[in-house]
Parts: sequence; structure tokens; C-alpha cells
Amino acid sequence: MKYIGRSNYLKRQALVKYEFKYLILKSLICDLKLSSANRQYFYSQLFNLPRNAYSARIKNSCVFTDRSRFVLRRFKMSRVKLRRVISLGEVCGISKYSW
Repeated sequence: MKYIGRSNYLKRQALVKYEFKYLILKSLICDLKLSSANRQYFYSQLFNLPRNAYSARIKNSCVFTDRSRFVLRRFKMSRVKLRRVISLGEVCGISKYSW
């Protein structure tokens, strides 16, 4: 379980490191004013970036439990942990709904 969290952490670090370069290369590739040879060069530079430098490889997981299924983006927690925290009243403004 810890290995999954560690690998995801390393992917996030790589994304932060290469994100600016990735965005610049993508914008240069899409610029039609440049010659095709230049755009091909920028494409090869983009292709040489590490695989973990892409945001699609990052898995959304719970901050506390590393659970990857049904994680709410707003809280960065899984539904199981969020329900427990809400029941204890540790989240401001949210309470368990019951009638």
C-alpha cells in the first residue's frame, strides 16, 4: 500500500518539475506560424520528456488512506474517510444528513 503512494508522489514531483517545459513545447507545436521542421524538432523534444511528466499518469488517491476509488476532489479524501470525519464533526459547515 505504501509503495502505491510513494510512486504517485514521485510522479507528482516529476510533473511539477517538467510542467512548464511541457506547456511551452505544446504551445510551440500548435503554432502554425512556425515551419514544419521547427515544429518537428519541438515534437521530438516533447517526446524525450520522461513518461511521469504527464498529468494523465497521476492517480487521484486519498490523502490519508491512499485509497484510489471514489475520491472526492474537493476534500482529497475517499468517501469512507470523509464520512468518518464528518460524523466526528471535524469538517466545518458539513454535517451528516438524516431525517
